[in-house]
Amino acid sequence: MNKLKKALLLIVLVFTTISSAFCFRVLADSDKTQLIQAKNDVETIINNQDTSVSGNTYYNITAYRAFVEAIDNLGGLVGIQIVIDDALAIQIDVDNLTLDINTAMNGLVLYDTYNLALNNLLQARSLNISIYTLDSQTLYLSELERIEITLYNPTSGEAAIQTLITSISDADDLLVLLANKSQLLVLYNQLRSADTSDSTMVSKIAYNLELNRLYDLIYSPNLDDDLANSILLQLNETVYLLEGLADYSNLQDYYEETLNYRQEDYSISSFQALTDAQQDALYTLSNPNTSQQDVDNMETTLLESVSNLQQKIEKLYIMEGESVDINQYVTLGSTNIIYYVSHDGTILSVDNAGLVTAKNYGETNVLIYLENGAIESITVYVKAKPKTAVYVLTFSIPVASASIAMCMIYVKKDSWKSVAKPFKKILKKRK
Repeated sequence: MNKLKKALLLIVLVFTTISSAFCFRVLADSDKTQLIQAKNDVETIINNQDTSVSGNTYYNITAYRAFVEAIDNLGGLVGIQIVIDDALAIQIDVDNLTLDINTAMNGLVLYDTYNLALNNLLQARSLNISIYTLDSQTLYLSELERIEITLYNPTSGEAAIQTLITSISDADDLLVLLANKSQLLVLYNQLRSADTSDSTMVSKIAYNLELNRLYDLIYSPNLDDDLANSILLQLNETVYLLEGLADYSNLQDYYEETLNYRQEDYSISSFQALTDAQQDALYTLSNPNTSQQDVDNMETTLLESVSNLQQKIEKLYIMEGESVDINQYVTLGSTNIIYYVSHDGTILSVDNAGLVTAKNYGETNVLIYLENGAIESITVYVKAKPKTAVYVLTFSIPVASASIAMCMIYVKKDSWKSVAKPFKKILKKRK
């Protein structure tokens, strides 16, 4: 009996559930207004295409075939009608079917629209683009390829093809005309044939390299008006790369004059500075590519090295405990001091700044090492500083004659009393 009750309750529950679902679907009957309109549009499209003249169809044949295939995949007009008539069709199914139909219709292209776009594209393809720059040709052809892809897509649709017609017209704006190079070539040939014999070799090389670079630009496949104007300006400026041969006469005279100076008469450092300047002057005189400015600078350096020559000093005398700056006896020229060395540190010391300090009586050398390899040697004699106090005793004593004798005796401080005793005795006797 209990099992029977349970079975009856289960049957009632199932029946109630089915009834509720049925009632819900009935009460929630879907809105099929847009679907019905879409079906009517499909029928109109088919009728327009079927009644159009062969060879001048209402729609582009390729786009129309894609449309028919899409509708057939949706069940065709019959399948669409079944959904419309289905009282149990849910709204989401109705909406999806309506969307798919509209998508298929949006892919259609009117015959006239398509042909206009195609003809314009063919004309654009036939354009002679050799008179335009290579970069602009590349942009132009890339744009036409993009247009072709859209045009030959059977589902592009009327709106997209209408846009293509404008894009084809605008593609011409991508092309940039090549500039006329005749004026540039005339100027280039004039510059190339110019007489540069009075210019330095280095500047002539730079001049010719620049002309070569500009020549390549003149024949560039991208020579537009802007580039041509820039090349014209640069061609006119190439002459400034040429540097005239320098006048060496003064430098030669100065150099020969410096040969009269003898090394033994001057300090090592100052004469080394002169030697360095002489070597630089020789290099300048032998270099055919030296500019006038470099020659003038060399003349100044050579004259300065002569004016900075210092007479050799035999010895430098200082007193114990005193200090002196040794740098005043060194001529650097274009070099620098590396370090200082005292040959005998017990006699004198020298710090990193060249300050020499005398320690004890004696004679030694201070060595100054220079970056140019020269070593200046200065002999320093340290004089002893007196360590004993000296007193001067001045007195007079009577002598046999009427004259007065004056006597001065130099004595040490600690012994002046003992020296004075005999004189005291003499004075006492006289009394």
